[in-house]
Amino acid sequence: MPILYPLSQSETKTVTAEKKPSGWDPLKLTDEAGADVAGKTAYIGAKITAHSVLYDASVAYKPGLANKTVRLMRQLGVGGWTKVADVTTNPYGEAVYTYTLVDAGTNNFRYEWDGDATYTGCVKLGFVQVQMRR
Repeated sequence: MPILYPLSQSETKTVTAEKKPSGWDPLKLTDEAGADVAGKTAYIGAKITAHSVLYDASVAYKPGLANKTVRLMRQLGVGGWTKVADVTTNPYGEAVYTYTLVDAGTNNFRYEWDGDATYTGCVKLGFVQVQMRR
């Protein structure tokens, strides 16, 4: 006759999985000479470059996130935000886009990323004052 043992179960252990946090380096707005124009005045027709780095915020050394499609957005004054362009980050996580200023007033810019299956989304903001040339 076989020996029967009572069924036993190990206790249940759980682990919660969540997305890794992402982040942006400070948004840099520069003119064609590479000078910082964030918070300063530029003229209509000036070309400015919006530069930031999208990174993995879950580790201390913050490695860049490559090949992520992010959006450069613009707001004129206190109006609504509109998309300027989709930008793909380079192998170092850098998002770089050159924009020609077309409207007088305060132009706010930000990079947005919705995140993906692994990372949460994030936003980074900067602005430049634009004057009409006389």
